[in-house]
Amino acid sequence: MYNGIGLQSVRGSGTNGYVQRNLSHVPAKRSRTEAKPWAPGAGPIAPRKPNEELLEHDRKRLVEVKLCELREELEQQTPSLSADEIESRLEKRRVALLAQSTNGREQGRRRPDDTHQQAAAKQAEDAQFRRALRIGEEHVVGSAFDRELQAHKKLERQAKREEEARALAEHQAAAERELQRAKREEERRRRKEEKAARKEERRRRRAERDETRRDRAELEDNSKDDSGDEPEDSRKQGKRARGDAHKDDDSHDD
Repeated sequence: MYNGIGLQSVRGSGTNGYVQRNLSHVPAKRSRTEAKPWAPGAGPIAPRKPNEELLEHDRKRLVEVKLCELREELEQQTPSLSADEIESRLEKRRVALLAQSTNGREQGRRRPDDTHQQAAAKQAEDAQFRRALRIGEEHVVGSAFDRELQAHKKLERQAKREEEARALAEHQAAAERELQRAKREEERRRRKEEKAARKEERRRRRAERDETRRDRAELEDNSKDDSGDEPEDSRKQGKRARGDAHKDDDSHDD
């Protein structure tokens, strides 16, 4: 008997004397919980996010466990190593293990009762599934059933495609103009080079003609000089011969 409730004695009652609830009793009036109507954008219940601090602590704990195993192995197999050498090796191994776990190559053993590891694994799985289906982060669950929203998104996609097509056309037109300008510049440069080459050819030919004229004039001058010197020498020789003849005549007269 407790608080005035129960039997004075359990003898002959067939019970243990404890007050128990009658699970088979049906109350006269049940209170029903009305389900709330679903509204677009409400979304499902957000999954529980993992605690990053606990996951980091578990990651470091696994690293320290491996380091303890390595310490025992070194102390048993190589007793000649000093404590400083063992600490140095352990520190290098610690840095390597932490780098591996940070890069995601060392995930460690997953405990089935660790809800934070389960939440992290579920979060990674959901992200992978979302990427496979090309679902963006801004997606709202149930928005596909909102016709006004879908019509608005359709108009936005059409406007975006038109804008992209316009930008692409402008880019192609600008590239075409740039190509035409480059062609004109190339043609102008080629014509300029051809003009300079023709000018240089005319100058070279003019120089060759001038050189030819000078050579011809020098040859003519040399030929004239040669033809004018011969008669003068012959006249001088004739005069000299006549003078000698006169001298001879005078000497005979004497």
